[in-house]
Amino acid sequence: MPEAFVPSAWLYQQVSLEEIEKSADLPVPADSAAWTAFLAQMRPGDQLWYFISPPDTWRHLAGRLGYVILRAGQQVAQMIIMMN
Repeated sequence: MPEAFVPSAWLYQQVSLEEIEKSADLPVPADSAAWTAFLAQMRPGDQLWYFISPPDTWRHLAGRLGYVILRAGQQVAQMIIMMN
C-alpha cells in the first residue's frame, strides 16, 4: 500500500477517465504532467475512484478530494486535487 492512503470511507464514486473529462461536477487536475503520471500507473482491470473527505474535515481545514487507483481492491496511487 502507498505510504499515504485514502480511508476507504472517503471513496465516493467509481469513475472513468471519460466521465472526468466530460463532467462539470468532477474536478480536473490543474497540473497535467502530474495527472498524466498518475494515470500512467493504471493497468487493465484497475478502478479509478473519486474521493472526498467528510464535511467535518473541511470545517477543520483538513479537507481533501481527488482520485485513487484501486488494483484488486488495494490502493496503488492517489492524487489530491483540492485541499484546505
